[in-house]
Amino acid sequence: MAETELSTSRSLATSTGNHVTVEAVRGRSRLTANRFEEPLRILNPQNSGDFVQLYLSSYGGGFVQGDRIDLTIEANPESAAFIGTQANTRVYSPDGARTCGQILRGTLAEKARLIMWPDPLVLHADSVFDQQQEWHMSSSSELTLLEIIAPGRMNNGELFAFDRLTTRVTITVDGQPFITDHYRFHPESDSPLDPAQYAQYRFLLALYLIGPGVARHEDELADRLTADGFMTDAQHHSGQALTSLVALRDNALILRSMLSDSRQVDRIRQSLTDVLTSTGISGNMTWGRKY
Repeated sequence: MAETELSTSRSLATSTGNHVTVEAVRGRSRLTANRFEEPLRILNPQNSGDFVQLYLSSYGGGFVQGDRIDLTIEANPESAAFIGTQANTRVYSPDGARTCGQILRGTLAEKARLIMWPDPLVLHADSVFDQQQEWHMSSSSELTLLEIIAPGRMNNGELFAFDRLTTRVTITVDGQPFITDHYRFHPESDSPLDPAQYAQYRFLLALYLIGPGVARHEDELADRLTADGFMTDAQHHSGQALTSLVALRDNALILRSMLSDSRQVDRIRQSLTDVLTSTGISGNMTWGRKY
């Protein structure tokens, strides 16, 4: 079924007073601050675990007309939080030369655990989106950070029809720079179907696992991805995916995968979820239900 473009009269919104704080209170993580401004909404469904479950949403159904969101996340000592999105994050076609953007700033204190698990980012035709993530961790904290970039509204015949995408991820540990990752893609000049770019693939996935001793799970993650067909030879290449997995020191794993379609995105997300659970990386957090 073809998708329809959002029609809205909502004016340009710059949302800067957004703040989430998670604290451990008597052995259970609690949401002690949840402030947000239009167009951002932050949903907090109840769960039976001892972690906080949050979903980022939008009053306009996505980023429109130059929306910009600035969100600060604080995970205090020994707290646990899962943050997802209500649905795909959409950046709608602009009315004029307007850039949408998002800045996420997160702090993880001692023994805090945070999972950032959004649905795919979908840029509509001619849209421009800049995203910046800054994460400041204690060496005893644990961060799981997922990013998925879609090629556009494929059901509408849009394939890399957006104008420009820029994403930046910076992670510090105990105040020291640890990871800096910058991705900029301009389809008109970067020739997405070229073998040096996306070639036959359509989706780009990146997963960052940071925490004490997390690199020891490299083999288990690789074995699961191989069993599920996402890594099949020495170059980690298969007909449905092109995947790399790299360990940094003993406290980080970085996974990148180019995937052929949305079904493969769903499958690899499930594979990764299973590994996070079986290895204990996710702690006692489960997130099968959104609402």
